[in-house]
Order: sequence, then C-alpha cells, then structure tokens
Amino acid sequence: MSKEYFAVALRRIARAKVFSILERLKLLTAVLVFILASSPASAYPQFVQEKSLWDGNSYSTMSVTLTNAQVAGDFLYVAVGWGNATATINSVSDSRGNTYTLATGPFTISGTARQSVYYAKNIAAAAAGANTVTIVFSASVPSPSLRVLHFTGVDRVNPVDVISTQTGTGGGPETTFDYVTATSDGVLLAAGYTDGGLSSPGDGMLELSGDGRGFVLCAGAGVGAGLTYPIIASGGGTWWIVQSVVFKQATSPPASPTAGSVTYQYDSFGRLKQVTVTPH
Repeated sequence: MSKEYFAVALRRIARAKVFSILERLKLLTAVLVFILASSPASAYPQFVQEKSLWDGNSYSTMSVTLTNAQVAGDFLYVAVGWGNATATINSVSDSRGNTYTLATGPFTISGTARQSVYYAKNIAAAAAGANTVTIVFSASVPSPSLRVLHFTGVDRVNPVDVISTQTGTGGGPETTFDYVTATSDGVLLAAGYTDGGLSSPGDGMLELSGDGRGFVLCAGAGVGAGLTYPIIASGGGTWWIVQSVVFKQATSPPASPTAGSVTYQYDSFGRLKQVTVTPH
C-alpha cells in the first residue's frame, strides 16, 4: 500500500468529529474499505492475437504481419524453430523499431533442429496491419516455423521469471514435455518445434499457435507463484524441442488517492451517524 493512501486516510480521520470508541471503529472500518477499494489492481497478462508461418519450404528471411493494433506498453513473443543445427538467427526486428531480447536458445536436438524464443517488452503502439515482424537467418534453413504472439499486461521492465528447456524423442497421447514452477504470477508459454507437429493440447493447456512443425501452449489463463505446471500435449513426432518461459504480470500504476471518497454525517450533537464509502 502506498504512503499516499495512508496520508489520505489519516487526514480524513483528523478532520472527523469523532468522540466515542465505537464511532472511531466505524470510521476506521470505512477508511480501510476505502483504501482497499482504491488500491491498484494487478493486470494479468491477456492474449490478444497471433500470427504464424510454416509451409515446409526453406527460407533465409521470414515475416508475418500482425492483424490487430498494438497498444503502447504491450508485449510481443516470438518463437522460431528451424530444421538444421548449424544456422543461427542474425536478427529479429519489426516495423515499429521494437527491441527483441533472446529469452532462451538456440537449443539444438541431436544435430537435427534448433529453436529460440525472443520477446519485445513495453512495445510502441501500432495500427492494425502496420507492424511486421521479420526474422533473418544466417543461411537458408529448411522448414522453419515462426510464431508471433501479442499480449497485454506483461511486466514492462523485467518480464522473464522462469525458463526451462527440454528435448526428447518419440511422442504420443498425453506426452508430458516438462514441469515448470513459477516464482511470480504471470503467464506460462511453452514453444515447441517437432518433426510431427501437435495433435492436441493436454489437460490444463491452451494451444495459442500451431502449424505443421511448431506450436505454443499456454498454461490456462495464468499461473501463480510457487505452483508447478506440467506441459502436456498429444503428438511430438519422433523428436521435439520444448522451451517454456514464465513471463511476469504487470502491475498497474497506483490509482489516484483522491479517486475515492468517504462522506460523514453527524447528528445534532456532533456524533457520527453514518459513513458512506464511494470507491473510485
């Protein structure tokens, strides 16, 4: 709770004409309700849109354009998988000049394939259809998969909480790719790249993006600090890479301490008769 909220509460107590202990308790209760009603709420990450590209061809450059507008301060998530173990990603960029940071990768499975996950925090605003995300590889790569996801409500300063990467061979119904324990509230995204794609997400998983090679799973609507989440899906082909990242939720800036109000009514003897709390 910020010092501004306490200052407002103390000023209201000082101005009130309260005489009895009972009246003081009534007023204190009203002030506490006011403080709680005026407290800033957490902004949980919300999925907005996704764009992906995979067609089985080879590329040295890949691009996708986001359909919907982006608001300043939003968050972009980029997962890229490709079918060799030697090429790298030279750059990740977009039309709005946002800075992309490598969260994890490149991770290689047995000389067969690679995947990396990038993100852009606190992004610039963009009109609908006005932002294109572009990946440039060091060489032409076979069967690359590009997945771009747009969120609101992700921490704008230091968004990464936990990172976990697993690889394996074989797949099938209800394959558990990983277990991830969050240390902050937020959103858990698991990017996968396989030679067989994904059949369906498992219990508690949502598939936010998917194509013939790559997918992005989300653990429900959000994750809680200290809880462990299994990354489960059906499929996986003969080999797979799964990179999971928990991104922390953003916290809204403190609400104005004058956003709410408390009204006091007294009887003809100056005793407190009624307290009315109006939240912001």
